Amino acid sequence: TFSEDIGDENPVAIYVPGCHAHGFEALTDVLFCYHVTEEYDEADPDEHGVCWADPRVKHLWSTESPILSARDLESCRDGS
Repeated sequence: TFSEDIGDENPVAIYVPGCHAHGFEALTDVLFCYHVTEEYDEADPDEHGVCWADPRVKHLWSTESPILSARDLESCRDGS
């Protein structure tokens, strides 16, 4: 596990191989761009979610009440 502070003073790109989980926390308004290796196939999804409050990653977040996307909320509901 690692974290990287990215922002105006440190504009970087990070490569995350397809077999690794990743997430981000935006502390201000942000423009975020994903580059992917192949187009998403809704009929055969290859994505999995981990709830932000999962004990394996909860310590990485700076808040106890994040604003989550609908997809991320679902990850927390279904126990992923």
